Amino acid sequence: MNERKRQRNSSTDSCFTKKLQCTSCLVTSINTDNSIFQFEDLSNDIIYEIFDYLDTYHIYECFFNLNKRFHNILLDSILPIHVNIPLRSKLNFDRYYTDFIQPNKHRIQSLYLLDPFAIDFFSSLVEHISKCFQLQTLVLNEIDSKIIESLLTDLSSLNNLSSLSIRIGCDSNKITIYNLIFYLPVLKYCKISFEEDVRLGSLPLCMNPLSSIEHFIINDNYNLDEVEVILSYIPHVRHLSIEYQNKPDPKSTKIFLMVLDSLTHICVTGDRLELDSIEQFVKNHANQIKVVHISSFGLQSDYAPWVKTISSYLSHVRVVDFPGEDMNHCRRVLQIYESIYNPRYNSFPYVRQWFFTHEPMPDAYLHEIFCSVRTHK
Repeated sequence: MNERKRQRNSSTDSCFTKKLQCTSCLVTSINTDNSIFQFEDLSNDIIYEIFDYLDTYHIYECFFNLNKRFHNILLDSILPIHVNIPLRSKLNFDRYYTDFIQPNKHRIQSLYLLDPFAIDFFSSLVEHISKCFQLQTLVLNEIDSKIIESLLTDLSSLNNLSSLSIRIGCDSNKITIYNLIFYLPVLKYCKISFEEDVRLGSLPLCMNPLSSIEHFIINDNYNLDEVEVILSYIPHVRHLSIEYQNKPDPKSTKIFLMVLDSLTHICVTGDRLELDSIEQFVKNHANQIKVVHISSFGLQSDYAPWVKTISSYLSHVRVVDFPGEDMNHCRRVLQIYESIYNPRYNSFPYVRQWFFTHEPMPDAYLHEIFCSVRTHK
């Protein structure tokens, strides 16, 4: 597991190493006579470089009250602030917020609030969100539905907010929430999850879409008709992922749907697929779809005729099925999954020509969340 993680982050680690080497050279250059120096002897520019590798809270804890110089560096600099607040005692959190966060909202570029206590404490941010004019990334977990609409309304004043991830509590007005999200001016990435399992309702088709969203991830209860409505609001979408999660029901459909590159690539994977609805969805976008991947369990007897049907009106479609029993399917998917991290699988013909994506879930569920993104070019 650790080896995989290191390989996945190799690009990030490489960038980090280069920046660290650059900073090390800067520090070394001011000490060419090999004399011993203190951290306080470093210039502000080099200190800013070092701070770039540290968590904002740790910077505050270590330097805010160290001396006047560092106190001023933290309060008066243009250093971007990235706030990722784990669970802390109320006393420490209150002090951190009052001393450092509140007077520096204009410098916050990313804000991660994953603890309910932190979100409640930051409720005042809703009233003053316009002061966070540098905010680019906002992540909120379990936000109260009572404040989400006010928050989204205030977010519309931010001209740098490009990434939004929120998990919303019960009793929310989904139609209002979606409309507010679709009108955020420069939003490119949005991930939204609803705690309450309630259908979308009567969201009308959009005749004049303005949304700038390119990457949209939804975890909610939808059918493909509602997906059509959502697509009408996001004309620039390149990556649409919808995970349908409904209560167990013999007629339910559990799908993971991915639409990429302006709806030219679709992947549908699941264990109870309503093939008629998927066929209609594909038909509606027949002039755009180039690649379709389907994998299904329990429908093998009906699957081949269905593939032939959709192939007849999609001249460029390529349908890829993982045939056989469930265990064989999972084993093959696991091999492809391993190929991302293990070079010995590179010789597999069905691995060489495809790029893949996956969501982090237990191996037992890989058949639900693993899919090909696009062909190799």
